Amino acid sequence: MKDDAVSAPVGVMILLGITVITAGLIAGFAFGAFGSSPAEVPDAEFSVTTAGSGDKLMILFEHTAGEPLQSRDLKITSLIKNRGTDEYIGSFSAEDLTSSDKKEASPVWSTGTVCRLDITDENAKLLGAASKSGILSAAEKSTPMEIKIYHLPSGKIIYQTSFVLRERNT
Repeated sequence: MKDDAVSAPVGVMILLGITVITAGLIAGFAFGAFGSSPAEVPDAEFSVTTAGSGDKLMILFEHTAGEPLQSRDLKITSLIKNRGTDEYIGSFSAEDLTSSDKKEASPVWSTGTVCRLDITDENAKLLGAASKSGILSAAEKSTPMEIKIYHLPSGKIIYQTSFVLRERNT
């Protein structure tokens, strides 16, 4: 009878090698050595308020402090708690906003940048309403509104506020 088996010491060495390699791979994944690490959450502060009234109503977003941010990296969600009627839940990119001094969106938000969302029929849809009349009606009633700004690369909320959606003469 012929014996083709590997001797016991060689078998133990092979098992030990497999164990060490497996432990190294597990440790590498656990400590983030492999794959990409998530993006850092930027440090930025904002201010959100309303300006104007009637057909000239707008929501203003101001970058008040912190790191410059690419508008393509920012997603904004809104919730308008319209008393006794529908709630409006919207979501849009910061690229949908208009710079305060230009017609197009600002590609970079740095300290002092003010962007606006004019209340039009098209922009009312971004806020979750069928038309601007729903948003204007909510503003006439001084309706609470919540805004969250998400940093897409990190997947984190970088700003969250509640304020009153209302008409303001500027």
